Amino acid sequence: MRNIDLNTASKEDLLEVSGIDPSLADRIIQFRDERGGIDSVDELREVGGISESTIEELRAAAGESESADVESEGIEESEEEEEW
Repeated sequence: MRNIDLNTASKEDLLEVSGIDPSLADRIIQFRDERGGIDSVDELREVGGISESTIEELRAAAGESESADVESEGIEESEEEEEW
């Protein structure tokens, strides 16, 4: 599967991802349009009816390795530990 840009993906592009049916593809596009874009696959947890396995399929399709939130939290925690 080719990488999918979640900010420009068409319904047909999204349907290539395992776990996405036409209804979910429509909800993802509506969510993206209402928010003005998607910065991280993790934001899609707010879309009704999306499973964790589908989030992981989308992460792979988008070429995203980890949550940006998790990475930044880990850095902040490490910096706090060093200060002590």
